[in-house]
Amino acid sequence: NIKIFNLFDKNPILWSLMELVAEVRPILCHMTKLVSSLLHVLITLWESSRSANCASEQMWLDHSCRLLAILHKAQFIPKQLSSLSEILPMVTPYEAMTILTFCWRYVQVITS
Repeated sequence: NIKIFNLFDKNPILWSLMELVAEVRPILCHMTKLVSSLLHVLITLWESSRSANCASEQMWLDHSCRLLAILHKAQFIPKQLSSLSEILPMVTPYEAMTILTFCWRYVQVITS
């Protein structure tokens, strides 16, 4: 999981490709293991954070917001949760971990 995350971190074009693929939901459905892997690493990173807020972990915040936007675009999360990436900078790392865990569980349910 961490190797995949590091690959995305070192090659930002992969995020752009995921955004493009998210436009066609059936294709992203075939990549749920990749989405789950990225979510799992971000959940673990937020869980280990001792920062007061998410804004102090900018790289993790950027990746989390981008992944949440991809999940919304691919309709992996309900429309009502589309603003999650907007509130993430205002929450604590524990709350970010909780939000991503909820999304991870939701993705597991709808793609199984």
